[in-house]
Amino acid sequence: MLVSADPRKGRRIVRGRTREPDQTASENPVTLDHAFQVFYSSKKAEGMRERTLGEYVNSWRYFREWLNQYDPESGSFSKSVRNTCALMST
Repeated sequence: MLVSADPRKGRRIVRGRTREPDQTASENPVTLDHAFQVFYSSKKAEGMRERTLGEYVNSWRYFREWLNQYDPESGSFSKSVRNTCALMST
């Protein structure tokens, strides 16, 4: 059996510069409330049912209560999503 080289050529891969994760987070911190609002708005735009949207709001409220119980200083929810995820993983 004879194996020949494939004469087709694909597109070149263009690799740009990447940012360091810490650098990106510090440039544009996203609060938890803002992240939820973006999520909720996108789900509403997708045409989710009102009951489903209400369940999202209830889950969000329960999560905020839990977070406030375990981290009372986060009452203002001004921490970034990244910092809160780090808190939850400990």
